[in-house]
Amino acid sequence: MAAQQGKTLYNGQCYGLSAWYAQQLGGPQMMGSGHEFAKDIGSDYDWASMGLR
Repeated sequence: MAAQQGKTLYNGQCYGLSAWYAQQLGGPQMMGSGHEFAKDIGSDYDWASMGLR
């Protein structure tokens, strides 16, 4: 994540860095998925099925 410091990810969306990091861990591609409301991030994806919580 340190390499991303100072960069704008996903047009500066509020959870762009989190979305990028989740994808690096093998999670879903969050940005552009149609589920882009930060308030719903915990329920929009089946994190347990990906080994994430």
